[in-house]
Amino acid sequence: MIDRRWIMPTTDSERRKLLIKNLVLWIVIVLVMLAVFSRYMPTSKKTAAIEAGTECLRGGEKVFCPPANGSIATVRSGQVVCGRGECLADGRGGLVCSAEPGGHAARDSSGSVVCTGGCEPASASVCETPR
Repeated sequence: MIDRRWIMPTTDSERRKLLIKNLVLWIVIVLVMLAVFSRYMPTSKKTAAIEAGTECLRGGEKVFCPPANGSIATVRSGQVVCGRGECLADGRGGLVCSAEPGGHAARDSSGSVVCTGGCEPASASVCETPR
């Protein structure tokens, strides 16, 4: 037999108790949802890797292209640099790239850049010049 007070409370105090129980339940549900979804929300830190692409850049009078499956970027000084794989800013104004062609770069829990195949600084010598 179903307790009718859960379906239709008869007194004001029963209604208040049921209302409080429902409010607490909804608050718990919302907090759990926020905790779950916050794990998948983007952070404000700039962690996006410079992805491998096929675009070339002009640096002064020359045109530079990334190596196959590599990355290309312009640093603060205006110099065009390339990496064999993905690159990330190192926090000191430079770029750190995967030493492996088509490799990936990411940040570990301490914020340091880690790479598949090891890391190396981005360099203009890695860039190719079209003919």
